[in-house]
Amino acid sequence: MTENVIHKNGVYDFNVTTQEDKPLQKSVFYTQDTGGTARLIFNIDKDNQDLVLSSAAELELAMILAKGTESESKYLVKPTIIDGVRGIAEYSLTDSQIAHAG
Repeated sequence: MTENVIHKNGVYDFNVTTQEDKPLQKSVFYTQDTGGTARLIFNIDKDNQDLVLSSAAELELAMILAKGTESESKYLVKPTIIDGVRGIAEYSLTDSQIAHAG
């Protein structure tokens, strides 16, 4: 029997370019969003087209939480490619990342 899980998603659109992109919107998660239910979804484009991601591709995401405070934390995580043809990846936040201020 499979377990049904409701996810809360933060969706980000990334454009691969040599130009500086616009600042990212914020996604807010709360400590009750635990157990892998808080996800970051990444739509990755290049030149206004979906960026095809090879099955051999490995993604790395640097996350900085509560920047400039005493409780600043940095994480280097590896999002999972969920649709290589459309350039979509996801990362499920850990309980400690959700509980962190920032």
